[in-house]
Amino acid sequence: MIKENLYRTNDGVIVMKLSNKSIRHPSKNAVWKDTIYKSHFRFEHIDSLISLDDVLDIKTYRVVTNDTYFEDKNYIYINAYYKPGENQYKILKKDTATIFLDKDSLKTSKKMYYQGNVVTELK
Repeated sequence: MIKENLYRTNDGVIVMKLSNKSIRHPSKNAVWKDTIYKSHFRFEHIDSLISLDDVLDIKTYRVVTNDTYFEDKNYIYINAYYKPGENQYKILKKDTATIFLDKDSLKTSKKMYYQGNVVTELK
């Protein structure tokens, strides 16, 4: 373990250990791994993946909530529950208005998030 839920693989790649349980009720037939390890996330609204090695600042990294929000000095890392059986792994650039309202809610200068998903666009 590097720090909190960060690990380094045998190949030297940084991975984030995340819960893979949906907050919604999946089908009883669904097969779930309780934990997954992600090395790549997407910047919000950009289709390509980026390696945590390329953006993560380990020194300032911290877990904000156990399953959804993580941060470092520059970015918010999100394990968003998209729909049963699928998660989205996103990175948001922090701005001066970024604030965690509670364990499920995040506010930036442009958006409100609940459980990692955009619920309101702000003007």
